[in-house]
Amino acid sequence: MEHVDASSFRTWIDEPGLSTTEREIRIATAVAAVADTIALLLKCPLPEGDVIGPVGGGYIQHSFFGMEEAPVPFVNAAALEKYVNKACPRVL
Repeated sequence: MEHVDASSFRTWIDEPGLSTTEREIRIATAVAAVADTIALLLKCPLPEGDVIGPVGGGYIQHSFFGMEEAPVPFVNAAALEKYVNKACPRVL
């Protein structure tokens, strides 16, 4: 994989001198492009032995978890959802 140097959607949308109509068209185009990309990614097959967490295994690392790392490994999305649903009342 290589890095492709390109401006962000934000830079493209906020380009100086655009009319309101052109800006709205660019916003709609950007939203559609992101949606199409997500749809494409969702069609990609999962690798053999996939798990929820970092590539290569380990605990999920995210600011949702107070210490930046999940306290337990999750075997699937349902286990993660169950944990989050139980944790939300404590967080809010």
